[in-house]
Amino acid sequence: MADNEIRLTLKRGKAESSVVSTAMSNRWMMHTMGNRNVDVFVNGWSTPQGVDVRYVEDPLTGIAFVTLRGTRSHEVAELLRQRCDLWDFAEALETLRQLKPRNKYRDARLAAAYATAYTAPDEPVPSINIRCPRR
Repeated sequence: MADNEIRLTLKRGKAESSVVSTAMSNRWMMHTMGNRNVDVFVNGWSTPQGVDVRYVEDPLTGIAFVTLRGTRSHEVAELLRQRCDLWDFAEALETLRQLKPRNKYRDARLAAAYATAYTAPDEPVPSINIRCPRR
């Protein structure tokens, strides 16, 4: 990812409302209003700093994320980190390790696996040991 492109992975819960609230309180200009009747739900804003912000709900993974593009993306990312409940790589990986491989944890394990993938660093991670159950 280029230095001015950032993706933040949101936890389930009030993901959309926390981003919308941040946008409204910071007077971001909405340029794309999501439509729940299409495959991918996307809201988009432009910030006064010239950053393009997109809230996206991935229908395949069930994970919501925010993409930021612009030369001042890091400033806007820090604002979102303060206001939104976000996954980070270490937490997602640890959650994936902690959940037992039983059917009742299936959705939580999938969410943690997707969050781990979305938050993975650009450089290789030396070793990740996660046991997958045999069927």
